[in-house]
Amino acid sequence: MRHAFMGSVRVLCLAALVFCLAGTVLAGGRRDFAASYQLANITDDGNVVHLTITLNFRNNSGAIVHNGSVALLSLEANPSLLGSFPLMKTVNISQMVTTSQTFSVSKAEYQLWEQGRDPGFYFVLEDSNGSLRTQEIDLHRITLGVNATK
Repeated sequence: MRHAFMGSVRVLCLAALVFCLAGTVLAGGRRDFAASYQLANITDDGNVVHLTITLNFRNNSGAIVHNGSVALLSLEANPSLLGSFPLMKTVNISQMVTTSQTFSVSKAEYQLWEQGRDPGFYFVLEDSNGSLRTQEIDLHRITLGVNATK
């Protein structure tokens, strides 16, 4: 009985080890930039919604970033630029930057956000060759309180 129990414990431990190693390998695919965001001051103006987005942006890239900006793109199949946040002159490694910007988006775009889709935030920066590079941002929506905006 004890031998069978110990065998089960070993199998369980081995399964846990494999699971942890797989998680570590998958975690290596994380994005270089992460952000949490909050929507506020939302006003419906017919087919357009005006709102303020506050973004808490973090540089996880392992490199200091110069002259980058977060662009907001539509969620359409062929995305269009809806606007951008102010230029970030320098973002140090692991630094958190908080920025806010007012946007006007189509009601259809805003409704996608209300249904649980995240806005199309991308970090745009110039690489060492002088070419513009665009990277997706890992996103997390902040909601506060009962009457919070999403």
